[in-house]
Amino acid sequence: MSELHSVMACGFATISGSLFAAFTALGVKAEHMMAASLMSAPAALGFSKLLYPEAEENSAARERMSDVRKR
Repeated sequence: MSELHSVMACGFATISGSLFAAFTALGVKAEHMMAASLMSAPAALGFSKLLYPEAEENSAARERMSDVRKR
């Protein structure tokens, strides 16, 4: 459930193409919009993990740990 929350939070944190076009038509600089969109995705991921941390270990993490232990 934590992964779903992370994906949704990062999706809502970025700006859509139609809003990007609308704001640039209103005079907002495109560079500022791109920078804000790129900076908000990692921030949303961080806050998502703070607000809804993983409660259980997932199978992908378990497989990676077993691969690391074999080496």
